[in-house]
Amino acid sequence: MSLLKWRERFSAFFLCLASLVCVYGLTMTKPATAAEDLERSVTLMAKIGASWSPSFSPDGTRIAFVSNLNGIPQVWTMPSTGGFPALVTAFDDPVGFVTWSPDGKWLAFNVAPGGGFNEQIYIVRPDGSELRRLTEGGKENNFLGDWTPDGRALYFSSNRRNSSSTDSYLIDSVNGRMRMVAENRGIGGINAVSRDAQYAVVNRLINRGDNNLYLVNLSDSREALLTPHDETGRFFGGEFAPDGRTVYFASNKDRDLIALARVKIDEKGQPGPVEVLAVRDDAELSISLMNEQGTVIALVWNVGGRSQLSFYDIHNNKLNPGPRLPAGNCRRNGFFKGRSAPRHGPIRRHVAAGYLGTRHAHQPVHTVDP
Repeated sequence: MSLLKWRERFSAFFLCLASLVCVYGLTMTKPATAAEDLERSVTLMAKIGASWSPSFSPDGTRIAFVSNLNGIPQVWTMPSTGGFPALVTAFDDPVGFVTWSPDGKWLAFNVAPGGGFNEQIYIVRPDGSELRRLTEGGKENNFLGDWTPDGRALYFSSNRRNSSSTDSYLIDSVNGRMRMVAENRGIGGINAVSRDAQYAVVNRLINRGDNNLYLVNLSDSREALLTPHDETGRFFGGEFAPDGRTVYFASNKDRDLIALARVKIDEKGQPGPVEVLAVRDDAELSISLMNEQGTVIALVWNVGGRSQLSFYDIHNNKLNPGPRLPAGNCRRNGFFKGRSAPRHGPIRRHVAAGYLGTRHAHQPVHTVDP
């Protein structure tokens, strides 16, 4: 018998034997129990990755976000047109969220040592260089807010003065100097800073479902109540007009459903009455964002658990319908700026381009619909 034929017969015999062993093994394998199936499902679910906290660069060409692609949530960046992300940070502890500076030169983010509450604030270049911690790294809790519009400082809340309350602070991103701008008896924090850095809107919790917004002069910490109310009321956000003379926010004051409202500020820094601007009897406001020019506010309404988009024309005091949104609801960072991942796909920036002017609609996350 030739060597070639011997090899062919041996290969055929080996394949037959392997098939018998495989069949025998399958017949002898016990079916998985319900407990084993559950354990396997939980194990697989724990391995599902996630990306959140998307933040556009000022020119809109790149996106920074937080993802657990490498196991521990870290800061990543990627082109807004799509592509594979680049790792920016490599901590042993998880990153909570990230925000791009207005000049595009820095990323600010928070790190929770051991995943705990004593979060620390860092800044880093978008390429991962010049990493710096701005807070002391102690046991205090530091809750990062955002950059001031001029990009010179970050605002945040901290319980460093009193462990049972969170005061409002500004920290210089260059020299790390920190100053308290508002002392809060309980839970409080800065919601917004005017473009000229003269005023801040500070939110203070009264009770569950009841809070107030205050106008704080950042030069001398003088305060004025923006939202006086007798009954329980909720007030959300706080966005300054370009000239700093009007504050826009969402509220259910004297209403069942949340609506768009504003308070005008006089030359002496005293607020006027709360004015309701845009309201719907069949929906409540869930998202609002003003364009760079201060002429239009994009509004997302919760209509029976689904989102609808409209645009409020400030000069003409008119509510205009917007384009149809994808199915489901739209969370703030799915369309604009926010801190956690959207449940549904990104809404393309061109949706609001004709209404919001040059300001980018924030923010798609890890995978981008080009």
